[in-house]
Amino acid sequence: MSMCISPTSKIPCLLLLTFIFLTACSAKTTAPSPLLIADSQRLSASVEQAYWWHSDIHVHWPMGENPDWAVDAMLANEVFAPIVMNQSSAPLLWRFHRRAMRDASGQNFSFIFYASSDRAKEILRKIDADETLKQLSSVGIVERVNSGSFAAAPLPQIEGTSAPGWPPSLQRAWPYFIMGASATWLDLIRQEAQTAELDRRDVRTTLEGYRRVSKNIDAIWYEYAQRAFFHHLSAMFAYPEFQMKTELVF
Repeated sequence: MSMCISPTSKIPCLLLLTFIFLTACSAKTTAPSPLLIADSQRLSASVEQAYWWHSDIHVHWPMGENPDWAVDAMLANEVFAPIVMNQSSAPLLWRFHRRAMRDASGQNFSFIFYASSDRAKEILRKIDADETLKQLSSVGIVERVNSGSFAAAPLPQIEGTSAPGWPPSLQRAWPYFIMGASATWLDLIRQEAQTAELDRRDVRTTLEGYRRVSKNIDAIWYEYAQRAFFHHLSAMFAYPEFQMKTELVF
């Protein structure tokens, strides 16, 4: 999951999906989340016919207010989790992108995925027909949805939506990394929402519950991000130095 805010290839398997769990230690675990189960054989067989697609959801962001990031969490769990958790209809690769900047795009939550044309059309139909998305639109929380393939010509390469300035090997590997990061964030939402006792009387009360969910995840990030994410990711690369080319703005 990539995120932007101002004041505000092919490989044999998807082990990178669980990048934050790969450490020098092993531990006994419970059954994995369905979000982290991938069909690598299906990926290998289907990748030649796949393209990159997107669904961009523009969220209402009033002037003078902070972005309501809980809308993203609600969209992720209510609209997109049923798609990626269904192995029969899930895309081969997918990720979320979150951003909020005072420009023409404003606050925008994107679902970016890699699938065949037939699978993509099925996924986009599900998004268009989603009841939660319709309700959020009806009360003005979601302003518009733009979906389709990238650019005038579809992008067939796995590296098609990676940064063009990266080395080719990184461009091809990164989609697996960011899918794992997105799945981790989504699974945190899923687990927190299960215990949040969401009030589903209407879309606004449901969103209020997701604000509590988002606060809980913010607290997890604040307390554990250094060890659970940054430390173990650095350990994967054997703790080398890296270059900070631009200032990070959160």
